[in-house]
Amino acid sequence: MSRFPLILAVFASVSGAAAVFLTLSPGPLYASGTLDLMPAFSLLLDAAPVAAVAAFALGFAGIISGVLLKAWRSAALAVVAAVVGGAVWLAVDDFKSRAAANPLHDVTTNVDTPPAFLAIAPRRYEEGSAAARAAYPHPAWRETHEAIYQDLETLVLPLAVGEAASRAGEIAEDLGWSIEASSVAEDFGRFEAVDRTGWFGFADDIVVTIAAQEEASSAIDVRSVSRIGIGDVGKNAERIRTFLRRLRETP
Repeated sequence: MSRFPLILAVFASVSGAAAVFLTLSPGPLYASGTLDLMPAFSLLLDAAPVAAVAAFALGFAGIISGVLLKAWRSAALAVVAAVVGGAVWLAVDDFKSRAAANPLHDVTTNVDTPPAFLAIAPRRYEEGSAAARAAYPHPAWRETHEAIYQDLETLVLPLAVGEAASRAGEIAEDLGWSIEASSVAEDFGRFEAVDRTGWFGFADDIVVTIAAQEEASSAIDVRSVSRIGIGDVGKNAERIRTFLRRLRETP
C-alpha cells in the first residue's frame, strides 16, 4: 500500500510528459514534413488534452494518497505532474478559444477595397489550401471582420509616398518579413511580403499599399492572409497591429 502513492505519481508524471510532448511537437513535426496538418492538429487538440487530464487526475490522486500515507516525495512528484497537466490543458484550451474567436484567415485595414495580391497571387493558388484560395470575400467575411477587428483601419502619416514606403519596408524587414515584390511611384507605392509563423511555420502573405493624400500625407493599408486554412488564431490581425504600431512610433 505504501507504494501506491509512488505508482500514482509515476503514472501522472508519464502522462504529464506525454501531454507536453503532444502539445509542443505537432508544430515542428508539421513544419518538417513529418506529419500532415490534420494529424498534427489531432495530436494537439485531441490527444494532448486527454493526456493532460490524465496527468491532473492521477496527480491529484497521488497527492491525496501521498499525504494520507505520509509519502511526501511521492506527493511532491504528484504535485508537479498535476500542475503540468493543468497547465497543458489550459494552454490547449486557450488555443482553441483563440481559434474560435478568430475564424477568418483574411484580415485587412480596408474592408471596402482590400489591397490585392499581384506577384504572390500565383504562389497562393499553387501552394495554398483550397480553403485559403476561396473566392474573396466569403459571404459573412465583412460582417465578421467588422465585428472582430474594429481597431484595424487605414493609417495616415504626414509623409510623402516615397518616405512612407521606405519606412514601411524597413519595418517589414525588421519584423522578419520576406519582401517578394515592391514598387514606388510619386503618388502610390506597394510591396508584397511573406511571413512565417513561429510554431507551425505557416506561410502568411502580406500586401501593403501607400497612397498619396492631401498635404503631403500618405494613407497606408495592410492585408495579411493565411496561405493555409480558414482561421488564423488571431495571427494576421496581430501582425498588422504590430506593423502599424511600429509605423506610428518610428520618428
